[in-house]
Amino acid sequence: MNEVAERIRSSSENDADAAGGKGSANARKTDVEARLAKAKERQAKLLQRHTQLQQKLSRAGGKPLNGKEKAWISETRRIESSLGTERQKADDNDARQLLYDRVNEVQSLAEEMLQQARDSGKLADKTGGDSNGYHEVPSSVRRDRVARLEDMLDHETALISTAMTKLVRLGIAAEP
Repeated sequence: MNEVAERIRSSSENDADAAGGKGSANARKTDVEARLAKAKERQAKLLQRHTQLQQKLSRAGGKPLNGKEKAWISETRRIESSLGTERQKADDNDARQLLYDRVNEVQSLAEEMLQQARDSGKLADKTGGDSNGYHEVPSSVRRDRVARLEDMLDHETALISTAMTKLVRLGIAAEP
């Protein structure tokens, strides 16, 4: 803080001298050059300090990642982007929320299907449904349900096959 105050004072004194007519153009030029040299020297010191700190931090972080670890990280990022999710720092809560949302969707679908089965069973009892216990479900409902379930199964299958491939590459699991 004192250094900044001294620089301001010296700068204002130089400006006052220049405004008062004291000193020649050469004197002002040398003052500016001296200030510029000091600034460059300070910048070099700061750069050296920054480099030293950066080296200390890199050493404190442990050993560097090997090729397989780097490949695994890039593959998980690629898979993550292909699944439509974006990796952001401190986004773990959003990822958990996405998982909870998917689980809740599956549970709501299951509850909805159970409710429809109960309702159709009650309707069949009232109307004297067929003796096999089969009830007619509208084809549009069946198509919608089957499509949603197939999408979910495809997604989960892709996740599992990708994980298995990665495990095989890392030598943790045997090939399927």
